[in-house]
Amino acid sequence: MQDTIVQRWNGVVKDSDIVYVLGDTCFSASSFIDMVERLNGNIHIIRGNHDDNAISKVKKNYTIKNIIYHRDILEVKDSGHNVILSHYPIHEWHKWFRDAIHLYGHVHGNKIGIKSKKSRSFRPRAYDVGSDLWDFTPVTLEQILESEKDLSCTDCMHYDVCAYVDQYNRQNCIYLK
Repeated sequence: MQDTIVQRWNGVVKDSDIVYVLGDTCFSASSFIDMVERLNGNIHIIRGNHDDNAISKVKKNYTIKNIIYHRDILEVKDSGHNVILSHYPIHEWHKWFRDAIHLYGHVHGNKIGIKSKKSRSFRPRAYDVGSDLWDFTPVTLEQILESEKDLSCTDCMHYDVCAYVDQYNRQNCIYLK
């Protein structure tokens, strides 16, 4: 699987690209080192729950080029958007009321019934970007936002209880905006 990830990653990431990895990169230091040394780009890793021991060991004993480690939450700007990055989904994140976007991993599409990237998230502007949902290929924020445009009411986790499912009231749904 590591070879597949490296091939797909390097197929879209150039050496000058900045890539954010939202955790769960490894269980062991040796597998982590083997994989990241083959990846293109400047990589920012936000630690996930499976990474603590391996990444601590790597940081203490190795220097890997183009890797920056972060703990818990990172806020960045991308194409004019405020983006909050975290391994875990957050119900309300910094600048949520100012249209900030939240990208998270950890749940592998299982957060409250979401089974693929073709589903609405638990909150507007929150996106599960786990690599398993994106064919183990890094994606841009633009690709993430674009994927949502094709979704309909039936893709929404709130479909069964939504008051806006008919075609006349859809414009009132906060998940379709």
